[in-house]
Amino acid sequence: VHGKIIGQICKMEKTGKMKLQKQDGVAEKTADFSTPTTHPQNPSIRLIVEEAKIDDNSIVEIAPEKMAELKIYKGDVVLLESEEKNITVAIAIPVDKKDFLAADKIGMNNATRKNLKIQFGDTITVSNSSDIDYGKMVHILPMEDSIKGIMGKLTESYLVPYFKDAYRPVHKGDIYPVRVPFGTIEFKVVDTVPGEICLVGPKTIILDEGAPIKREHAEKIDGIENDGVDGSKHQLVIAYPMNNSY
Repeated sequence: VHGKIIGQICKMEKTGKMKLQKQDGVAEKTADFSTPTTHPQNPSIRLIVEEAKIDDNSIVEIAPEKMAELKIYKGDVVLLESEEKNITVAIAIPVDKKDFLAADKIGMNNATRKNLKIQFGDTITVSNSSDIDYGKMVHILPMEDSIKGIMGKLTESYLVPYFKDAYRPVHKGDIYPVRVPFGTIEFKVVDTVPGEICLVGPKTIILDEGAPIKREHAEKIDGIENDGVDGSKHQLVIAYPMNNSY
C-alpha cells in the first residue's frame, strides 16, 4: 500500500516536476520541487481527527473545500499540530466522493495519531507546508522491541523500499511502522538534515548507523509511553548497519 499509493499521487517526471491530477473539485497543478513552492503566509485551519480510509503513515484525508481553504492541492504537504504542540507532517489528499468526510474532520491512521499523541475526536491545527525542502540526509533506526526474529539487512530490505518513489515527508523524532512479511518493524527518525522536517527524495541519503533504539530510551526522550505495535515487549536483535542512497 505505502509506496504505491503515494507514487500514484505524486507522479514524478525526470525533470523533478510533479503532475497532480484534478479530483473532487481540487484544481489541477504542476508543482516543481526542484524549486520548492513558497507561501508568504501559510494558511491554517482546525480539524477534528477521525480514522482514515487509507491506512498509510504519510497520508491524511481532507475535504476538498478545506483543501481549497488551505490553498493546497492533492499531494501537497501539510504540517499537523496538536493542542500540546506535538507536530508531524503528511501528504494531503482530498477524500473521494464515495467516502464521506465531514468538512470539519481529518482522516489519519494510527501511526500519525501516535506521533501527535492524540486520539479520535481531538482537534488539531493543519497548516499549508508545501514549501518543505528535500532532505539531504535522514538518520533512521529500528525500535529494538519491534525486530524480534527479523534478521538481515533491515534498511536495504524494508526501509529503502518504503521510501522509494514515494516522496514521503518525515519529522525528526517520529516513529513509522513498516510492514514486513512476518509482522511490522517500527523505525524512528533520529535526525534530519536540513531542519526537523523534510521530504525523502531520490537524492536523500538514508543513514542507519547505530544500535536499535530501546523503547524506554525513546520514551525518556519523548516524555511519553508508547508500546510496540502489538503491545508486547521483545528482546534485542542485532541490526546490520548500512548507508543507503537511491
